[in-house]
Amino acid sequence: MRSRIGALIAVAVLAPLSLAQDGEKRMPPVVLKALATARNLRYSGTRTVSFREGTERRSHVELILKDGPRSRIWFPTDSPNYGQVIIENGPKRVQYMPGSDKIIESPSRGDDALKRLASTIKNVARFRIEVAKGDRIAGFQTQRADITDRKGNRLQSLWIEPRSGMVLKRELYDRVGAVEGSFEFSTINFNPKIAPRDFEINRNAKLVRLAQQLKDLCLEHGFEPMVLSKASAYALHSVRVINPKGRLLMLMQAYSGPKGVVTLFQVRGEVNPNRLGKLARANTNAYSWKRAGKSLVLVGEIDRSELEKLSGLVGKL
Repeated sequence: MRSRIGALIAVAVLAPLSLAQDGEKRMPPVVLKALATARNLRYSGTRTVSFREGTERRSHVELILKDGPRSRIWFPTDSPNYGQVIIENGPKRVQYMPGSDKIIESPSRGDDALKRLASTIKNVARFRIEVAKGDRIAGFQTQRADITDRKGNRLQSLWIEPRSGMVLKRELYDRVGAVEGSFEFSTINFNPKIAPRDFEINRNAKLVRLAQQLKDLCLEHGFEPMVLSKASAYALHSVRVINPKGRLLMLMQAYSGPKGVVTLFQVRGEVNPNRLGKLARANTNAYSWKRAGKSLVLVGEIDRSELEKLSGLVGKL
């Protein structure tokens, strides 16, 4: 997807929120509440999303309206994304792209960040959570939850409004503790006025489904139309080109499945697989290989041996 929406979180929907019973006993109550209430929250607000893309640090402002599982995201008039509208309503996500007058349809993502968090911290043997008084965010006092590995290295932090359980700020850190991505609300209203058509896109525009978008991007940028087959039990939910004007052009596909999210990267030509392996974050693994003159890598929060097995299910679209 040409838009940088969601670049903070390059992977999307995981399995439904669930924690092992032992994990629940050790989970701080405010974090449990955040995980339990995320899908049902009702609010409107403004947040700034920041992320590192290559050597650049980028940010944009999002306007959000949420009513339980339904949501609408749009952008201020001074934003490079102005005119785009993203709606989630039921199992579908639709995004209107004004430049091409297209509506891109894909599976709903839900509360991606917290779903990934639940998948990560349910392994209480590998991660710890410490809670302290947080800053005031968007006028609300918060509690800060720091998620660290067993050595005390901070992986991410959440600023949670304790009455609602809403995460008002989130930071992700790289292997040496620098902020890799974040979002922070500047305004929040827990009692918004919602109109019946707020979660609809009614425009006579070309409808493009995700498989066709993938084909179009492959044709435009010289990639092979390769996908993770349905036999893997992982479903494609987003696709985009990374670094379109740079030297290392990459096609990224994100899939959701029974063990969370896996992301498939494809690079044209012969590229050192070790370099691609560096796409893995602190709590993820990567498996790299080459096929049809292209370099590929699978990244996910699963064992490398499982990623290797999944690589055998990558084939032509």
